[in-house]
Amino acid sequence: MQVESVLEFCLDQDIYCFNTKHIQYVFDLDRYESITGIDESVIGIVRYNDDMMLLIDTLYLYTTEKKLDLSTQKSVVVIQDEDGSLYGMLVDEIIKIEDVEVAQVSLNLSSEEIIINHYKENDKLINEIVPLPLLHVKKIPAFSNNVESFLNVENNDKEDFLLFKIQEKIFAIEALHVKEVILKEGKIFQLDIQSKQSRFNGALSIRDEVIRVANMELESQKEDVIVIEYKGDKFCIDVDEVLDIEEFDYHKIEPLLSQSNYIKAFYNFHSKVVGIVDVEYFSMKKDDRKKQKEQYKEQKSKKKEGFLIFEIGQKRFALDIEYVRQVIYTQDISKTKSSLIGLNSLTAFIATWNHYAVDVIKLDNIFDIKTVDTDSQVVIIGDDTHLKGILVDNVEEILYIQKDHISIAQSEKIIDGAILDGDKVIPKINPQKVIELS
Repeated sequence: MQVESVLEFCLDQDIYCFNTKHIQYVFDLDRYESITGIDESVIGIVRYNDDMMLLIDTLYLYTTEKKLDLSTQKSVVVIQDEDGSLYGMLVDEIIKIEDVEVAQVSLNLSSEEIIINHYKENDKLINEIVPLPLLHVKKIPAFSNNVESFLNVENNDKEDFLLFKIQEKIFAIEALHVKEVILKEGKIFQLDIQSKQSRFNGALSIRDEVIRVANMELESQKEDVIVIEYKGDKFCIDVDEVLDIEEFDYHKIEPLLSQSNYIKAFYNFHSKVVGIVDVEYFSMKKDDRKKQKEQYKEQKSKKKEGFLIFEIGQKRFALDIEYVRQVIYTQDISKTKSSLIGLNSLTAFIATWNHYAVDVIKLDNIFDIKTVDTDSQVVIIGDDTHLKGILVDNVEEILYIQKDHISIAQSEKIIDGAILDGDKVIPKINPQKVIELS
């Protein structure tokens, strides 16, 4: 029997799949630009990093009757045609990637010569949607050929910038990189950062996500926070005031001849000089991460080590902050219960995080403590190739501990030592052993 790798997803409570050979990447939909006049299945245009593509209502494309409910969180599966053009296929929820058997092939919509495969998984048939023939039959154009006319873009001469003020200086940043703007009062707390880089001078915890603060070399009143996302990395800027979004003419943007590393150009806006922030300067690139890790290893013996402290039941545990990717509330993520997909007793559910399917485990059985409330928090750990989520009751804080207050045991178990916080001993979890759990 032939076996294929497929990505399973939900459309209007039914499960479908795409063959992974068509897929470039997956991401959660944040925002898009609406357009009309192409086809009813085309919702608009979506940007992801440096890519722009048509956003397609996959349910309507497939059924020509039903449409997706755009009021709820959606995910985008990006496919590429033979000419290299990208399309964003909108779906309700990503479930998982699975190797499945091809049960049969039928000629659905045979008048259009579109082949729909049926895959068999645990005695259940799942319809595969083959998107490219559907797109071509409906004559939906490639982005590079037609979309610019609908956006009224002329050679990319203009772009939106978000203006903000620190002290009396006005700055601008490309609006497409702005994730959100937050009022700081009551929503964010400052973390005590022991090791400071020149590009960053601290970190903020925003909805339990630790985000680095860009060093703008100016003391702000920190009334507002701008969260920026660039090529998968996030950082934020403390500002006195967010002004407005304005359209800049590229032909009038001039290089800034300055010693400042984070300003790449200036713009004359109503007789005021506006500095344009270079987001790439603050973005953590792979080389930067490698260099940072090497420096960290060299100086590790001289510094305190950071640990995320959390509770499972009434017990406190510590986890090396170096392994922590993000802390999120369970109600803020897409998840599939383990009972629906036949996982082991350690797995609470599968979470969709940054277009990855993450196995979220519960450690209460291992530690013989009370069941974790599933409406709690998830600590995402690992790297992009090996991710795991830990279900916890409460994330308390980040502690920085002197090396002589850290005890390491040569153990193959999940607990591999302890840290001393004042007169309290906190068991230390071995993140590598958690990642290896299956």
